Amino acid sequence: MSAKELIDGVRATLETEGFQMKMAVGRDQIARVCYGMTYSPVIAAERAGKLPKPQIDEAGLMDLAARFGSDKAALVRKVVADRI
Repeated sequence: MSAKELIDGVRATLETEGFQMKMAVGRDQIARVCYGMTYSPVIAAERAGKLPKPQIDEAGLMDLAARFGSDKAALVRKVVADRI
């Protein structure tokens, strides 16, 4: 699965759970949780063949919790963990 598929899949699942984010914000937040960097650098690293395996990045999760609340961060953690 590509990084784009992972990130957009997580975002789509979150939307079905009622967590709405604008596309750019959602992609950046989810990329930070999965890869520790925003969406554009993730895509560039993948194209260069230098993207690490996705894992839950605690700093990215904490940033998401600060912006959207700990309940939303817990939901993101669960959805990401189910996919990686």
